[in-house]
Amino acid sequence: MLNNKLILAIVSLLLLQSAIVFAGFVAPYDPALQNRDLPFVPPTRVHFVDARGHWHLRPFIYQWVPIPDSVYEYQEFGQREYPIYFLVRVNESTNAGVRTQFHLFGVEAPAQIFLAGIARYRHFIVARIVVRRGRRLSWEMGG
Repeated sequence: MLNNKLILAIVSLLLLQSAIVFAGFVAPYDPALQNRDLPFVPPTRVHFVDARGHWHLRPFIYQWVPIPDSVYEYQEFGQREYPIYFLVRVNESTNAGVRTQFHLFGVEAPAQIFLAGIARYRHFIVARIVVRRGRRLSWEMGG
């Protein structure tokens, strides 16, 4: 009989490999996409309780807005909740036109979800981690 730790390790590796293979689906945005409106934005906070103290079954976020007269400082705009939807259809432009694609989760525009924030070149960090680091890790584990 297999040891419980071995089973946990195998399941973890299978989940990691699945996230790597389906990186375009798991990451909420294209890794090459840049957000020049919100440079260095911190990670988005996921909420279940709104500003009035009401509980929500569906997780939601508040939109980040720049603080006036400051550089790279943001605050949550708590006037509207943006629910996090799962299995969302998004239109991302490509060089060949527009393609329709599904992502694991997302929020309505104009809000955007930043699980790990935005990097210095205004790239979405989570998307880049899943795609780039995942490819390298997959290559190292297989080779």
